[in-house]
Amino acid sequence: MLRVVYNQYKGYCIPKGNTGIQSEHSQETIYTNGFNFFNWEDDELQQYSKITNYNEDEEEQENGDMYTNESKNHLNHEMSDLLKPSVLKNEITDKINDKINDKKQLNGKKIKKQYGKKKKKQKGNSDLDDFNIPSDVNKVAQLNKLHKELILNLKSQLASTKINDDEKILQFFDVSIYKEELDNLKDDEWLNDNNISFLYEYLERYQLNSFNKLIKDSIILLRPSMVYLLANTSAPLELKGVLPPLENSKFIFLPVNDNDDVETASAGSHWSLIVISLLDQTAFIYDTMERANETEAIQVIKKLMEYLGYQLKIKIIENTPQQINGSDCGIMICQITGFLLSRLLNLKYLETNYIDLSLDKVDISAIDGRIFLMGTLLNLVKHKQNLDQ
Repeated sequence: MLRVVYNQYKGYCIPKGNTGIQSEHSQETIYTNGFNFFNWEDDELQQYSKITNYNEDEEEQENGDMYTNESKNHLNHEMSDLLKPSVLKNEITDKINDKINDKKQLNGKKIKKQYGKKKKKQKGNSDLDDFNIPSDVNKVAQLNKLHKELILNLKSQLASTKINDDEKILQFFDVSIYKEELDNLKDDEWLNDNNISFLYEYLERYQLNSFNKLIKDSIILLRPSMVYLLANTSAPLELKGVLPPLENSKFIFLPVNDNDDVETASAGSHWSLIVISLLDQTAFIYDTMERANETEAIQVIKKLMEYLGYQLKIKIIENTPQQINGSDCGIMICQITGFLLSRLLNLKYLETNYIDLSLDKVDISAIDGRIFLMGTLLNLVKHKQNLDQ
């Protein structure tokens, strides 16, 4: 629990005394896809196709007919369809703990993911597959259907029968989206830095930008490439003017990858998240695989302390929701970012309540996060207008 609240004149601040300030904790589990607590406008409508049954091979995915019978839903779609997990966290914790070191040590801690290939390296590793728990089949079917609609829409727009993995399919402001980014969102695939950059750009454009300058300047969603630059620089102060003005913000979100090979892109095997509260001078670490990225996260925090010129307290969020396979770290970092950001933007509530950046009693559905992002891209592809301006 932070000491920070929101004041309409001062923005995020630490109040003098605690008169009238509450520290509420939910007594019931919150089931979320990470994005359902935002206020979305009508122009962020998303198209979802209704699904009754889905079973098709790869050839049908490439050549099937366009699905119809679509229903419009807001991006903060009803969460009643989120399945409560049948596997409790304590049933998989031991397996995850056993696999953390395996994952770090495989190939000298260089699990090189080749994003252009349909079969990822981790899928062929039986050690990592030992603790993979399958996603809900109905949700996987919904995700596959959205992916198919995306491909069919793109083929129609590009007047092409085939789309290469390295072909750009969408320019969303500062982020170029390629076909491989769509494939990364399918079940049991690894997200890359561009997937996360897109989500951060999207949240900035459709959430942060709807608030006044006092709020917009207070929260920085630092892109993975910038975090990697910070982590690997020998002179953090030289990044002044390269990075956004971090020192002027109140909260910084930093997605961290464990890539330790500066000469090889996409060499990392795990994502985690750091959130900095500058007012409290505290760094919060969120890791969906226990403490798999603790060393990398602390390295980033140390470089950030050099950049800022003062020390930060480090707090590891032990109740971070845990992934149930070897591939959901990236999507869950996106979802945790969305969920925590929605809390920071709940300004009316924060006038009388301290900001809560813990994840106590929060259950995140990774497959629903993939559905959200896939559906978001489908919506943008169908209705793209001046997104590169």
